[in-house]
Amino acid sequence: MSAAVSENLDVEIVRARVQQSRAAARLAGAELRPAVDAVAEVTTIRQSRETSIGHVTRALTVDPDYTQFTLGSRASWEIDLFGGNRRRVEAAIGDLQATLALEEAAKVSVAAETADAYLELRGLQARLSVAWLQVGRQEALLRLVRQRFDEAVVADSELNRTVAALEDGYEESIPR
Repeated sequence: MSAAVSENLDVEIVRARVQQSRAAARLAGAELRPAVDAVAEVTTIRQSRETSIGHVTRALTVDPDYTQFTLGSRASWEIDLFGGNRRRVEAAIGDLQATLALEEAAKVSVAAETADAYLELRGLQARLSVAWLQVGRQEALLRLVRQRFDEAVVADSELNRTVAALEDGYEESIPR
């Protein structure tokens, strides 16, 4: 029974939906927390020695080219003034709970269908066993009637009726 549930494609589809709902609930919950960003930047600046009034002398001791490094962080938090973010979290949790209930319902459904098929199979096996037992009894009866016919104790109509009953038994025992 557990193999039927664990290997069923419908149950696998619902499990994927559960994972999707969990991710959506985590994402909705993240909107209630502060957001932190990190920034890192490197900029190389090259200044020209040519100006609007002419060429700047080469005798300057300051290098006109330099590299600027910037490192920082930023934190932000949205105030949930009207409760929209909380409602989105509650809705995502509700969706997750509904999806979990669907998963359990799918498991129960597959287990019930498996049990039903098993019981039907066992019932058919029992009917087949009874039918073959009946055929065996009919064959024994036919041997007895044939023996009595050979001894001229019964009429040929009795033998024909026994043969017909045996043939009907074969037809009824054939599974359909």
